[in-house]
Amino acid sequence: MKILLTAVLTLTLMGCGSTPQRYDNNEHEMLTRLAVGAEELNILCAGDSVPAIKYAIQELDAEAKVIALYSKYTPKNAEVHTVAKILANDLVELKIYYNTKLHNVVYCQAKTNLIYKKADRILQVIPTKKR
Repeated sequence: MKILLTAVLTLTLMGCGSTPQRYDNNEHEMLTRLAVGAEELNILCAGDSVPAIKYAIQELDAEAKVIALYSKYTPKNAEVHTVAKILANDLVELKIYYNTKLHNVVYCQAKTNLIYKKADRILQVIPTKKR
């Protein structure tokens, strides 16, 4: 009886940490922040506040670089890493564009829609991947 109570108490205190995770929560959270940030940037693109757009691009660029680096060192994650590098490159292109050219609503919205769709696609795939 003591052994059973000890086992139940141990499992209760450990919580879900004792069960294997199906997917990487950290990666999922970072990609969610990137997707939400792309949606917010898309809304900013419709306005004329270029400094706010540049700041949002810098924030997303930093987030995309973290995702690319994180996914690089996550086991069995080559596909996510490949797409994360493409996302990071898309944001670098957008950053360069806004540092060298004038504000273009169509370009900005098209690029942010593309970034959102790529991040969303990865988010759909992550839970189905076997680790």
